[in-house]
Amino acid sequence: MKDYTTHVNVFQGNGATKLPEPKGIAAAWYFIKAVTGNTHPGAQLPFGKYSCCLHTKGYPTGYGINRVSCEPPCQYLHDELKFFGMAHFHQSGTGTIGVYYNYALTSPAYGKTPFWAERKVLGEKAEPGYYSVKTEDILCETTVSDKAVLHRYTFDRPDSNISIDFGHDGLYQPDPKEVTKGKVKAVSKNEIRAEMIIRNVKWYFVVKCEDADGSCVYDKEGNCGEVMEKTEFSHDPIIGTFTFKDAGVKILKLSASNKNMDRAVKLSENETSSFDEMKENASAEWNKYLSKIEIKTDSKEDEEIFYSNLYHSLVKPADFTGDCFLEGYDEEGKEPNANILDFSTMWDIYKTQLPLVLTLYPEMGKKIMESFSRFYEVTGDFPHCYMVSSDLTTCKDQACLLAEHVIGDAYYRSIDADYKKLFELASEDCKKYENEVRNCHIGIPRAAAVVDMTGAFRILSNMATDFGLPEKAKEYLELANMYKGVYENGLIKANASYYEGSHFNYSFRPTPECKERIEEYGKEFYKDMLEKFFGYTNPDDVSNRFEGYNNESDMEAPAFCHYVDRNMYCEVITAGVEYMFTTGSGGIPGNNDSGGLSSCYIWNVLGLFPVSGFNTMICGTPRFEEATMHLPKADLVIKRKGKGIYTKKVTFNGKALEDFEISVTDMMNGGELIFEMSEERV
Repeated sequence: MKDYTTHVNVFQGNGATKLPEPKGIAAAWYFIKAVTGNTHPGAQLPFGKYSCCLHTKGYPTGYGINRVSCEPPCQYLHDELKFFGMAHFHQSGTGTIGVYYNYALTSPAYGKTPFWAERKVLGEKAEPGYYSVKTEDILCETTVSDKAVLHRYTFDRPDSNISIDFGHDGLYQPDPKEVTKGKVKAVSKNEIRAEMIIRNVKWYFVVKCEDADGSCVYDKEGNCGEVMEKTEFSHDPIIGTFTFKDAGVKILKLSASNKNMDRAVKLSENETSSFDEMKENASAEWNKYLSKIEIKTDSKEDEEIFYSNLYHSLVKPADFTGDCFLEGYDEEGKEPNANILDFSTMWDIYKTQLPLVLTLYPEMGKKIMESFSRFYEVTGDFPHCYMVSSDLTTCKDQACLLAEHVIGDAYYRSIDADYKKLFELASEDCKKYENEVRNCHIGIPRAAAVVDMTGAFRILSNMATDFGLPEKAKEYLELANMYKGVYENGLIKANASYYEGSHFNYSFRPTPECKERIEEYGKEFYKDMLEKFFGYTNPDDVSNRFEGYNNESDMEAPAFCHYVDRNMYCEVITAGVEYMFTTGSGGIPGNNDSGGLSSCYIWNVLGLFPVSGFNTMICGTPRFEEATMHLPKADLVIKRKGKGIYTKKVTFNGKALEDFEISVTDMMNGGELIFEMSEERV
């Protein structure tokens, strides 16, 4: 098999955005939000529980040189990378969500006692499943499996130590919520265990180092003993240390569980791979996932951009199967079938990233559906911003009823799930918002959220029809049509509240009801509005301007053009691909939104775009001569014939797609999708 990992630059999007100089229509676009990609280069598996890399205290992953940067200009914490240790369980591509992890901060040093002061970074390397950094004369390497993280430290001099601060949490600025307590014990000279409570969630760590000559546990005062305990929540460190007499290579293995210490011990004992074996296995796992899409191109740059974006689309959510930290989640001792979390920004990933995951990786899709169901049974809600935290209300005002869209996507992709049960839970969930939907025409509504809600009711209506429930289908369709209450004169109300962007962003969502609006107000009206939004007219007036994939709602806004002006759609998508994504640490045009933005790129260059929750894929303008998606049932082969960016005709298995749309169900059955292109507008 071809090695697709060689095309991945894991550093893509790690730093401040640095894109090609925009030309043409892209020159009119207006960035207003985060100007960093907010990804990290840590060693991790696809959807892996563990991740590990350099900790610099930077926002928001613990890596990099940034302070909180939600809008330009970027604010910097350091002028260059600083070494504070190696941390675990990083977020990726998020904004200010308030839960950042960076647990079990691990630091190598010379001498017998822990050393945590900042040090210079002398160089770093990374590839999928592996990360290394050098500081002073210590080489630090790490790789991962589903059971453990392996660290490999090379000490050039004798008399050294490796210390783990189990009390560490968060970034550069202490937060009142970032407090821990717990107990750390040196079980033997080669093993340290920790039982911690971090963000009111239990963590059990087992750390082993067969090469150690001794171990000790330190408290904040520097006292050393076999056991140390923090009985009150605080930011104070609680440190386990391994010491070494001789120079050379030292291997440290860390396993963690949220269930109990027995599970953490079992994970550690069952992981017997050497460092190089684990590194090779991690690379092979990444190659298997990346190989689900093959592209034909002569451009090495395009290959790097494509597979780097695919890589960053497959980092989250994280598979914590076997661990349980919600009260009642492991009722009567039953092992949960799955526990998928780090849906850190659902309002981003439900549009592009989760549809991509559900399309290509059915086993992960099955786990996601199981997790949705179990989460609702325990909490009475579907996951929205679900992280390893007891606070399940994080970002609670960011959108509503998004899980219903994901359930719809899974349904049309034939993901193995109990849809009758999910339908019942979703019906119960949607009822909580029925009054808000019915009264959305009154006062100042949460307009963007109402569009989410009415979309969810439309999804339930479609499923009810399939399930032979005509009365339910009628009831939910009535509620779906309440969307009209947040629109006036063809656009969504300006004097309403929005969780991202403005009323212009949300006026251009490619949701099913947009066809009704276009029919009512006419294509010419919307074409005029879109020309202003994308900068075709009045390019110097950046009020209510498209933000160049720099904002959550702009991922899908270009697809609205599909219903109004196909030529404009092809031009906007092409400009986004050409000028908004590139190679290197500045190669993502803003906060990657947990993979939402990178997966948006993947869909656009393939020439497809999902309408989340519905049985529709919009055909755009494919970038590559040929691409193959290896779907669960059969391959989907996408070919472009002719030159130019304009889509003249699309056929699927020889039949013309008159509306330039293909159903999800047809797509998932595989076949040949051929785009006939033109250099002139059609």
